[in-house]
Amino acid sequence: MKLLSLLKTLDYSQLESIREFWDLQVPPFSVNQPTEKARVKKLLDHLYHRLSQDTYFRPAFGKLNRDEKNLIYFLRIHGGDLEESEVAERCFGGDFKKMKNQVNALTLKGFVFFEDLRSEEVGAVMVGIPETYLRWVELPAYWEGYLGNFLKDRSTAQLRAMAVEGLKLKPVSNKKNYLLVLIRRFLLDPANLKMYINSLPSPERTVFETLKYRNGVCIYRDLLATGYQKRYDHSKADFVNNLLAISGLIFTAVTDQNKYNNLLMIPRDIDYIISHDFVPDNRTLSELDTVSLLGDQSSPPHILDNSNFLLRDLVIFASYIFRNQVKTLANGGIGKNDLKKILPFLSAHKTIKYVTFLALFCISKKFILGVSGLWKVTANFTKWLEDSQQCYRDLYQFWVETNEWNEEYADGDTVHTEFFPSNLVNIAEMRKLVVKNISNIPHRRWMHFSSFVNGIIPQIDINLPNRGSQLVLEKNNRPNSYVVESILAETMYWMGLLSLGLMNIQDIERLGNRPLEIQQIGPRRVRRKQQRGGEIEFYFRLTDLGKHVFEREHPFDAATIFTKKHKEPFELLKYEIKHFVVQPNLDVITPPDLNLKTFYRLNEFADIKKIDVMSTLSIARDSLRDGMDKGLSGKQVLEFLEESCRPSLPETVKHLINECSQKHGEVYMGYAGGFIFVNDPILLEDLRSHRKIQSAIKDIVDQKVVILNTNVNVKLLARDLKNLGFMPKLDSERVHVTSDKKYHLTLSKDDLYILISSLKFINAIEEQLGSNISEDKVAPLAEHLKPDPESYAPINYFVEFTTSNFLKRFQNALKKKIAAATVKYKKQLASLIATAVPRMPTKYSFTGPNPALELPDIRAMVEFAIEHDFQIEIDYLTTSTKMISELVKPESIEEDKIYGFCEKHDSYKVFNLKRVKKSKLI
Repeated sequence: MKLLSLLKTLDYSQLESIREFWDLQVPPFSVNQPTEKARVKKLLDHLYHRLSQDTYFRPAFGKLNRDEKNLIYFLRIHGGDLEESEVAERCFGGDFKKMKNQVNALTLKGFVFFEDLRSEEVGAVMVGIPETYLRWVELPAYWEGYLGNFLKDRSTAQLRAMAVEGLKLKPVSNKKNYLLVLIRRFLLDPANLKMYINSLPSPERTVFETLKYRNGVCIYRDLLATGYQKRYDHSKADFVNNLLAISGLIFTAVTDQNKYNNLLMIPRDIDYIISHDFVPDNRTLSELDTVSLLGDQSSPPHILDNSNFLLRDLVIFASYIFRNQVKTLANGGIGKNDLKKILPFLSAHKTIKYVTFLALFCISKKFILGVSGLWKVTANFTKWLEDSQQCYRDLYQFWVETNEWNEEYADGDTVHTEFFPSNLVNIAEMRKLVVKNISNIPHRRWMHFSSFVNGIIPQIDINLPNRGSQLVLEKNNRPNSYVVESILAETMYWMGLLSLGLMNIQDIERLGNRPLEIQQIGPRRVRRKQQRGGEIEFYFRLTDLGKHVFEREHPFDAATIFTKKHKEPFELLKYEIKHFVVQPNLDVITPPDLNLKTFYRLNEFADIKKIDVMSTLSIARDSLRDGMDKGLSGKQVLEFLEESCRPSLPETVKHLINECSQKHGEVYMGYAGGFIFVNDPILLEDLRSHRKIQSAIKDIVDQKVVILNTNVNVKLLARDLKNLGFMPKLDSERVHVTSDKKYHLTLSKDDLYILISSLKFINAIEEQLGSNISEDKVAPLAEHLKPDPESYAPINYFVEFTTSNFLKRFQNALKKKIAAATVKYKKQLASLIATAVPRMPTKYSFTGPNPALELPDIRAMVEFAIEHDFQIEIDYLTTSTKMISELVKPESIEEDKIYGFCEKHDSYKVFNLKRVKKSKLI
């Protein structure tokens, strides 16, 4: 249906109703437009140009109610228009009155219209939406691929060839609408369809049956394959091409530059009729939804949602690393035994892979670093926790972009493995394909995984070819269905984007984590099959967080998550509460939106008991000791709890903290200024009795080692011993080498400032360049050189100041270097450009006259402009015999119609080639 033709059938009041619903401004009526006819024409022109633009369509479509949208979806599925009898039967249960009322209401809103074609060859009243709207009504994968939609894309000549040569019909008209209805009526009649399929030549029927056997969808090349080895019989290509051209039974669903990679498909309604023993397809819209098998009021027995636990689990993970000695592996990862120890502290129904995912993120972001064989939490992590929404943005961006975590690989983490897995899919592209399919689903009901994956697998085959075939699977590969399962049931669930609905809660251990058994079927070939245990039935749907993330204009842009919506800030994951409750029994009850930094500080000296809506922790002697061993003092713990606890802190808690604070340090360990080692007891006694040496001695151990006081200058003492006649051997003052080849450094305060600042400077340069120059060796060394937390606090200011100065000087020097290089290369580039020969076509490449005045020359110029993407300026004679000048970028030409974008009107327009009197290439 043509939008302009439909609008012309409406009177002024109906057009005004559309304008009001679409929130369009009233067009300015001049004094020369007093008549009703003139006002209608003015309003019609005003509406037509705006209703033809996506920016006006989407807000208006969003205002429709669910039933109105469903009717539009149903029409869009079948190509845009259907006979009113079919619409009444399939959308309104045969109630013509109800159907007419809703269509009339949607007409006044500018969306759905009646078109009476009873006086024409069609002989029916059609219900439809304008062709302009078809490209803006997006459909999920399971609603695409119906016959009417495929036929709509065929030209009139192609439809006539299909009707005459393929279906052997005798059309009485060449009008496209008539041919569409004629072909659809014939093919969707079960008796006609059965007879037609049986009449196909044997080779073509074999090809069609092969495609039907493959669930009605496959790649072009697979129809040519013969045998297990997939040798291609190209003689079959003629039969496939004939079926595609004129049969009406097979269509190209997705095209590729190489036609052998095209995705071919039997229309879903034809496939349904054949699969159900040739019964008519009278399914309603809800019955066409093969994914949402659960109704609005139904829910699976077990529902899991991680949107409120992800960031809290990340904090718990980091606090465990802070309080415990977790070793670094040789591959730079964390051992499975340590991951298993962390798992019980996290929220319920999580797996080892979940902890591995959190660990990979923290390692990638350098929130934890390996120092002397142990993992340490960096200061950057606590600073990062200040903005919870930014924390989620960073996590989401990491998941969308990373290939280090790959859902095809059974263990997930592809970096910290013994052997790097090869031949894995580009997982970032597959994630985007999954997200796109979920985003296009127009409802938010529970969706059945098996039905969803059946719709997405053909898209993966065409977008990521050669993935998932048994012939190409290697040791670490899994089929595409398993990879999609892992994306949905693991990472998207972990990220809080999806809720999972399970029939059996134990299935969470297997979801996304199923490898394949390998069977040897020949000397060089293997066949892989699913692990024992059968398929897992589960459902999924978007969480509130998932709806916000995926319903944005750019769902993969992490920066726009939680931006303002409806002039109010988005409140999800806004952890701003800084108070919690401490009970006399030493339990701590925290709210779900407790500030993450506060939650981390609490975890430094309290043990996790339970993570739920309200998290429960417990303060104990051991947990306090762990915190104090890491540099916390009893005073700091007490001040933090008194500031954050509501109501006041119980006396039992104060007593325990004071008791632990007093006991901590009962066994004292200190430092000495040096030592003197002697084997001769007489020499030792001589040293101890000497007046100059007595004041330097702190203690004598085992009658062999003299421990010196911390204030002793060992160099001066050695010189005094020489003067007294001894012959001491002096260790290096700055560097001491132990028997196990470890080096102990002695640095002044200034030396320590410069050394740590230099390391931080290198680390900052790596971040700016995005390059791992030091191979992750500098950051751990900087952490290793830090003194204990109390001593480091005053040093930190001077280190940051010195590092900042280093960076400024480096950037200034780099700018000068870049500026000099830029001047040099600009000169070289200018010289190259001056001598280069242009290779791209220009307007001077056109061989005809420019400007063109004759019709053949004008047509040739338009075709040249379409091919090479040029604009042309035309002098055009309007229907009112007025000569106008237009700047047009033509996109196609069919017979005497030029379709192109008009700069003046900022929209697409159609021009009659015969009315173009002059054209000029711009």
